[in-house]
Amino acid sequence: MQNLKEPLLADYSNKDELLERKRQIRRKQPHLGYIFQFMFISLLCLQQFSGKILFTRIPELSPLQLIVIRTFFSMMFYAILINVNVKEVLYTSIPRENVKNLILRCVQGVVMFPLLMIAVKYLPLVFIALASNMAPLFTALLSYLIIREKLKPLDISVLLISFVGVIILITGAPDTKNEPQQNQIGIGLMTVLFFAIPIMGSINSINQHSMRDFNDFTTGTYVNLILLVLFVPYIYIFEDGLIIMNRFEYYDYLQFILLGGTSVCIGLARKRALQYLEPGKLGGINFFQSIIQLMIDILFFGFAFAFQQLIGIVIIFTANIVKMIIWIRKMRNEKQLPSKI
Repeated sequence: MQNLKEPLLADYSNKDELLERKRQIRRKQPHLGYIFQFMFISLLCLQQFSGKILFTRIPELSPLQLIVIRTFFSMMFYAILINVNVKEVLYTSIPRENVKNLILRCVQGVVMFPLLMIAVKYLPLVFIALASNMAPLFTALLSYLIIREKLKPLDISVLLISFVGVIILITGAPDTKNEPQQNQIGIGLMTVLFFAIPIMGSINSINQHSMRDFNDFTTGTYVNLILLVLFVPYIYIFEDGLIIMNRFEYYDYLQFILLGGTSVCIGLARKRALQYLEPGKLGGINFFQSIIQLMIDILFFGFAFAFQQLIGIVIIFTANIVKMIIWIRKMRNEKQLPSKI
């Protein structure tokens, strides 16, 4: 028995050494972290753009129905990628000390995905990007509240300016009394979305960094399984099930296949980015999401923003530009430190 135990212990030690060696190699290639983060942002914009097209073409499609159908196609992609390695992906590759992180990620996904799809259905895409870009500010705020990490005066200023911009943006929504009921959204729900999305995003960024050594497909598979288990019964009990699919054309199915595929790729790109760099160092790349989605809103959906909304957008954009300039300077200083040493 002793002879059997020793190789097993040696293998476990070698596994830890291999993980540490991989981390050291990744630290020497930070540029790959920025590349993967930009891929993540681009795929996220594509996914929300596809969702917006589906909601625009089929107004009766509910956010949860879209999530269920999209998740079904995502699981098909995961099944192909996992192949026969089910036990390794879903059990043996999960470090026991990180099980709580996986549970938190599943809970966060159950809350976050419906919020995002509600926002995609009812709001211009640039609003979602602006809300998401507030996540680093909420990360700083949560760090202060939870671990008493001191906030810099500039962080507080940017947070307050962004908050003012959000209030101006939300209260500047045009009158929607003449619009169809399914296209309306109350100011209360809009406010919840604007603050819930960045808070959940900041929690996810911190939590995902702890799971960077998971198997590539573990987190996504579990989150998608939980979404199906919870939301399939819900749409059949409280909504019309999947009867809406009778209205689908072939190009709608292509859109859902695209949604499923981008969902898998988004998870992989984000995981890779976090393996090369910490969440705080990747935050500046997220600014491009606002620019991309503002152009999509104007060019493809013809959104005409009210003047007060434009003021709110400009204020939040300005806060994000300041944040990005600070981020760039911080990155330059960190690059210069090793050379001085």
